[in-house]
Amino acid sequence: MENRESNLNSNKLQVIIAYNKILAEEIQRRSRDQMFCVTASIAAIGALIPIALKFPNYSFIIVGVLPWILSAFGVIWLDHHFIIRMIGRYRREEEEKNIPKLLSSSSQEIKWLGWEVYLRKNLDEYFKSMNKLQKSILDYVVFFPMFYFIIPSLSSCFYLIYLCCYGNMLTIPFILIDLFCVFILLSYFRRAVKENYEKGD
Repeated sequence: MENRESNLNSNKLQVIIAYNKILAEEIQRRSRDQMFCVTASIAAIGALIPIALKFPNYSFIIVGVLPWILSAFGVIWLDHHFIIRMIGRYRREEEEKNIPKLLSSSSQEIKWLGWEVYLRKNLDEYFKSMNKLQKSILDYVVFFPMFYFIIPSLSSCFYLIYLCCYGNMLTIPFILIDLFCVFILLSYFRRAVKENYEKGD
């Protein structure tokens, strides 16, 4: 009976290990997609610059299209970030709770087990040793989408509003669409920040 239960626990543990590998591969895939979003957006914006230089009188159209590009890639980037954080939290809070049960041990007896446990311990010590400047730099890394996707999109909107105030009525449709894109982008950014700071990570 005990041998049968041990085999059952062993099989469950193998399932957890295999599933954990799948989740790790999913994180890697989404991280690669995030990098693609950045490089593709740079390539797209770079392709628009020669057009704007060649037709300066219509450069406002290029400026108006900029938030479309940044919002599209920004939403994808932020969605990947959100899912990656959720996967990490699931692995930490759910999977590692099951391992002690399957090994018939208490959490304290195998507290050495698990990369997440080791990582959290060392990160806590690292964050406590950081000065204000280092924490500010870390915040910039966390808020990368704000500086890369959102601020340039808002700048484009303000520039179009400026042109509209000086009589260029052709910018109005671009302003409306751009503001909608920025709103969607900000909603995804809010969700990602909430996942970062309100889940105890």
